[in-house]
Amino acid sequence: MGLFSKKPTSYLGIDIGSSSVKIIELEKTDGKPRLKNYGFAERNRRVGSGRTEEIIQTSASIIAKISKEAGFTSKSVVSALHNFDVFSSVINVSVEHPELLDENIKIEARKFVPMQLEDVILDWKMLTTEDAAPAKKEKTQFGDTDKELKEEEPKNSQLFDGAGNKTADVLLTAAPRRLVKKYVDIFKIAGLNLLSLETESFAFIRALMDKRDDSSILFLDIGAVATDIIITERQAPIIIRSIDVGGDSITAAIAKNMHIAIERAEQFKRDVGVFDRKSAEDMRMITEIIELSFAPVINEIQYSIDLYKSRNRSLGKIVLSGGGSCMAGLSDFLQTTFHIPIYMGNPWYKIETPPDLKDALLELGAMFTVSIGLALKEIEG
Repeated sequence: MGLFSKKPTSYLGIDIGSSSVKIIELEKTDGKPRLKNYGFAERNRRVGSGRTEEIIQTSASIIAKISKEAGFTSKSVVSALHNFDVFSSVINVSVEHPELLDENIKIEARKFVPMQLEDVILDWKMLTTEDAAPAKKEKTQFGDTDKELKEEEPKNSQLFDGAGNKTADVLLTAAPRRLVKKYVDIFKIAGLNLLSLETESFAFIRALMDKRDDSSILFLDIGAVATDIIITERQAPIIIRSIDVGGDSITAAIAKNMHIAIERAEQFKRDVGVFDRKSAEDMRMITEIIELSFAPVINEIQYSIDLYKSRNRSLGKIVLSGGGSCMAGLSDFLQTTFHIPIYMGNPWYKIETPPDLKDALLELGAMFTVSIGLALKEIEG
């Protein structure tokens, strides 16, 4: 870096999804993130299952095309690995001797990571907690829900093992080196500077959570080909699960059972949705198809909730995002099923946006959640 080089003033958050590529450009103005530009393009699903070289070249071409057509000015990029491509787990390690922490984490990682450690890039985050403190109430972005604002600084969550040694919970992530290299190559070919690469879950949480909100939340991100379930505690993801059921599989089931075109099935999915038993017979059939197709997701949500409750903890709310979350009646259906407050996540709530684009951006918000969270990583520091 040159002696007089400046830090970039705007950043690109690039989400390379299974069905599309989404890009957000944010800049910091008067201490607040501002939307500078955005763009997206559909992506051929078959490319994702092709040869690595083909995937790299095609992805780079799509990104370069979006950048040119949208007129992005920044070359500085933050991108994300899919949750289902990365191993994540909460492990408990000894912190009796801080100088041995890295080595202790590697020892524990060998027990859990289903790959040779030489073939992955390890990252970890110490999970934190806060001691009890007088709390005050304040409104969050999720409806009228009150939250507690703790007034003490967070401290490392320390426990003791059977021998009385200090231990701590650590969120461990392991990404295959070959996958990381693929992303590096994509952005190099696209002529962009990759500053950082993280997992989708961190970008997702950053986009949707207020920094002062320490409640336990289940985030449900319904994408085109997969659904991610993320349970956070004090803003850290402690349960991350993915299932290969998304909006596309539901649309395909409607098309197959109703003998209609994919385009019409997609419209039915959005307009009729779930939990609509009072409609005409053919509409009820669509509802039943959707519920049957969505059942594996419901089961996975229940499993995640039960797993979290086994720790003697409870969830405060469920927050929806992703293109598949726009199905009619989904919020009511989930509310009735789990008896937990349901909210639609709004990733724009931190961002200054043009007033004339407000309605359009709200409609696009679910699709751009990850890319917004990625761009915010550098803006927020």
